[in-house]
Amino acid sequence: MSRSLGLVPVVPWLLISACATSAQGTDTPSPRTAAPSATAPASPVAENVSPDVVSRVRGELAKQIGAEKAESARLVTAEAVTWPNGAIGCPQPGRMYTQALVPGYRVVFEADGRTYAYHASQKGEFKLCKQPAPPAPGGPQPR
Repeated sequence: MSRSLGLVPVVPWLLISACATSAQGTDTPSPRTAAPSATAPASPVAENVSPDVVSRVRGELAKQIGAEKAESARLVTAEAVTWPNGAIGCPQPGRMYTQALVPGYRVVFEADGRTYAYHASQKGEFKLCKQPAPPAPGGPQPR
């Protein structure tokens, strides 16, 4: 009995921490983009994203806009990121998400003047985000 009473002061702290994390993610500024620099690689693909990830996302894009358009789509950026929660940067109103840092990817294509932002966890399921949110501060940065 004395062991369980020792946890009582910790429970409110955990609840407050979870609420503070949730409140921080309510603002949705525009996603950050890497500015080109003299030392940046010519390709928009970051060194820490495998070509396989980009290929899988292009396959998802083909389901949205057709294979021919997807093949000619321009890769804008591909980067490893850390998402602030289980929404992986694609929050939907009225839904609750795990409040934990989620390592993953952001891959953005442009086709016919439209931008297609795909977000994913490292487990591999990609989501097309209509209103993408930025990754968590302090996570992997684009190169």
